[in-house]
Amino acid sequence: MAFNVRNRISVALGHGANERNLNDINLLVVHHSGNPTQGAHLTSAMLENWWATGARNAMGAPNNLRGGYHEVVTHNGDVDINMQDRRQTWGASGQNWNTWHICVVGQHLGNTSNISANQLESLAQRLANKMRDLSWSANKVTNIVRHREVRNQSTSCNDIDIVALRNRVRAILGGSPVQTPTPPQTVPTNGTLRVGQTVRVRDGARWIDTNTVVPTFVIIRDNVINSITGDRIVISFNNIVLGAVRRADIIGQTSPQNITVGARVRVNNTANTWATGQQIPDWVRGQTYTVSQVNNANTQALLSGVNSWIRLQDVTLL
Repeated sequence: MAFNVRNRISVALGHGANERNLNDINLLVVHHSGNPTQGAHLTSAMLENWWATGARNAMGAPNNLRGGYHEVVTHNGDVDINMQDRRQTWGASGQNWNTWHICVVGQHLGNTSNISANQLESLAQRLANKMRDLSWSANKVTNIVRHREVRNQSTSCNDIDIVALRNRVRAILGGSPVQTPTPPQTVPTNGTLRVGQTVRVRDGARWIDTNTVVPTFVIIRDNVINSITGDRIVISFNNIVLGAVRRADIIGQTSPQNITVGARVRVNNTANTWATGQQIPDWVRGQTYTVSQVNNANTQALLSGVNSWIRLQDVTLL
């Protein structure tokens, strides 16, 4: 694996004044270039040309100085370092002020992949290096996410095994592997669904009509069933139809959990806000805590360590 620091005064990736402190960065975002046939031949220079020409024409002249990624892992596992960490790229719409971006050349979607094990190892090494740069401990590997997992994104990028990637980064940093969170048990919903019912969509579900992954921002919130036709369930949000998913991808009300003071619970990866409405930090999701209080309605728990109230539907009893 070789590192190539590209020309920072090039047309597409030109440098500029520092825009943020390194401690503003709290997510490391993994992309793929999405090239199913010629991904092995794609280079940073070709990506740079897009930001200098195609992106400029499509999105406006200011974009031509940004590029989408701080670093790119090329087809042979080498790494092109394109942008200074203190500069914002335009890699995740509306979420670039706090994110750092790395792209792997090739496609990794569904059962289709031309990203090599060599590239994935380079990716893990660079992510570990960036965590060192940011003075992050190995426990913060949960802040490594795929593009589609960044808040408010509408993309299927990508299906890289994020748990395996995090474990590899953690090992490089000298930490022990993390465990795959156990999904919450749900009440079977086949035959009980009805129009107007509020439901959630299973993580990893795909839209029937496009076969693309349902975005995270749809999964983490309550949606309403708009229509039911056999296995086809159309959902909406705020009276806007979002699309159709299969019946098996609908999650009904979570099973009652006998959560009491002293119980150990894991915060679900789909948890979005605390019971008080504040945003749950990314590093909290997937972590285990002890319950120090349960409210009288048995709907919320106070988690020790973070001293915050969370809805019982957003945790899994261990």
